[in-house]
Amino acid sequence: MRTGALSGFLVLPALVAVTIGLGWGAVSAPGWTSGLVLAAWIGVLVGAVWYLLRSASWRQRLLVLGVLGLLLLGMVLPPDWLQQVQQWVGARFGRVSRVDMGGSAPMLAHIGLYAAFAASLLWVRGDRHPVWPLLALAGFAMATELMQLLVDGRNADPMDVVLNFSGIAAGAVIVWVMARFVPSRRAQLG
Repeated sequence: MRTGALSGFLVLPALVAVTIGLGWGAVSAPGWTSGLVLAAWIGVLVGAVWYLLRSASWRQRLLVLGVLGLLLLGMVLPPDWLQQVQQWVGARFGRVSRVDMGGSAPMLAHIGLYAAFAASLLWVRGDRHPVWPLLALAGFAMATELMQLLVDGRNADPMDVVLNFSGIAAGAVIVWVMARFVPSRRAQLG
């Protein structure tokens, strides 16, 4: 096992433990500590995506990282910012959905963001057997929920993880269907 992979396996449990501790108030720490742990989570996730895309071009990496950025932004925005974004979207595009500020973000946002992220990642990678990327995406689904413990007014919800998994499945199906219609991908996927 390579040193980088071993370091990643050791960093993740530590981040999970610190996130749960800070998020549930078990550790009395200054406010900047939550921000530091959140930044560490974001760094680990961006690094993992960069690693998953090691054979992709720079443009493809930037595309997938852009989608990941939107996903992370949607998952860690404080409730008052989320409400302002909803009002802005509603003013420009009409009422799209209603956000329950006491609960989680809309179901469509979870599924849509994860479908876009999964589809872009899987399409760029072009794997015949995308088991590892799908496992990584499942890890991202759980990580973003844990990250919400670090944001004031947000919480982690197991149902949101299920919605995230649904988005990953939808993204995988989209790539599978699209690959059947693009001749160069059809040869690659068999």
